[in-house]
Amino acid sequence: MNPVFDTLPKLANRRFFLAFGLPSFLYLLLTLILIDFYDFFSNGISLFSYSTDEIDNFYEFVISLVALTLLIAVILQILERDISRILEGYGGRINPFHYFKLLELRKFRSLQQKLDDAYDKVKVDGEASPEFSEYAELRLRRTERFPYDEDFGESLIIATPFGNTTRAFELYSLTMYGIDPIHGWTRLLTVIPEDYRNLLEEHEVPMTMWQNLWALTLVCIFQYFGFVLFRGDFRLPLVPVILVLCAWFFANRARSSALLYGIMFKSAFDVYLPKLAETLGYSGSRDLNESRVFWQKYSQSIIYKDPELLQSLFENTNADDLLEHNEITQDSGATDGRGRAKNDG
Repeated sequence: MNPVFDTLPKLANRRFFLAFGLPSFLYLLLTLILIDFYDFFSNGISLFSYSTDEIDNFYEFVISLVALTLLIAVILQILERDISRILEGYGGRINPFHYFKLLELRKFRSLQQKLDDAYDKVKVDGEASPEFSEYAELRLRRTERFPYDEDFGESLIIATPFGNTTRAFELYSLTMYGIDPIHGWTRLLTVIPEDYRNLLEEHEVPMTMWQNLWALTLVCIFQYFGFVLFRGDFRLPLVPVILVLCAWFFANRARSSALLYGIMFKSAFDVYLPKLAETLGYSGSRDLNESRVFWQKYSQSIIYKDPELLQSLFENTNADDLLEHNEITQDSGATDGRGRAKNDG
């Protein structure tokens, strides 16, 4: 069968309609309203002037609207990763959100200072301290909202709240188990049951939907000023203000959805990483150091396409040999399992 037609059923699922179709429809509706108010086409379609004599034209309009909605939704799906990267703040200086990094660093430092102050209050009495609940809450907020790691400090902080939230849960597998979150995730998906993958998708759909609404709202802002320049008429002055507020709201909701999705993402590693190890032929170990070294070396081998390193994992079967081999390769200049995080920061 033609691979193009094989992918067509994927367009008719819940994720496509909610995450891509709904934002596309709302974007088109707002665009048509702006066109109508600005009389952009002197003899074009008006959303507010249909009569019963024009019912055939109305049906044509509806069909055209559906077709355009599907087209924009497909484009959004193609650009999904790029939109996500922009919202996360990647892309260097060509991404205007890159310049918000100082704000994120300031927020992180403020939170860290509050956490240090709270720790000074509770370190003597521990959980019996009346300030312990405040300390626990601050620590949880740092864990969820910032990619904190003692080895890298502030270097992992990126430019946007959404980006720091997603990086925080992506680095969980690296911090806890030593496995690279990007390359490890694609392998882990092969052993995750369909029921759990469906749960992951249910939590991922809202995040993608808010992300796309944010992106299309920015497009609407540019469109509005394009109409203003084209007509030389600054109508509806509250529209850009409302759109900016909507963009902020959508970005904030995307971050909140990312927090929930991150819980599912992290739990997938907790539950199914042993099954992945078994599938790869590694018997596993209850010793955390041995297991961590295995996943670090496995990550390095698949990232850098190093078959010798991969072979060494199955030749060195006890913890002492793995730890010794790990020290040798690190001393020789091999990167550790966190190379991707360093480079992206």
